[in-house]
Amino acid sequence: MLDVDPMKRRDSTDDVSQLTLDKVQSAIETPCAVIVATYQTEAIVDSIEAAYRANVAGVPKTLEDEGLSGTLDAVAGAADTAQRVALIGEARGTIERC
Repeated sequence: MLDVDPMKRRDSTDDVSQLTLDKVQSAIETPCAVIVATYQTEAIVDSIEAAYRANVAGVPKTLEDEGLSGTLDAVAGAADTAQRVALIGEARGTIERC
C-alpha cells in the first residue's frame, strides 16, 4: 500500500530541498578548502579566503530566493513524467542563473 500521508510527503520534499542546498554549500566550501590549503603558508591566505567567501556568500540565499526549493518540492510531488521533466529543467535554469 502506498503511503499518501501529506505530512510525510511534505517532509520528504523538504529533505530534497535541503539536500540540494547542502550540496550547493558543499560545492562552495570544497574549492575554498583547496585554496586555503594551497596558500596556507602565504601571508595573503586570509585575504584570499575572505574574498572567495564574499563572492559566493549569497549563492545559497539566491537559490532559495529564486524559488529553487519550491521547484524541487514540485518535482518531488509531480506524478506526471512530462511535468517532472519540465520542472527539473526549470530547477536547472535557476541554478545556472545563480
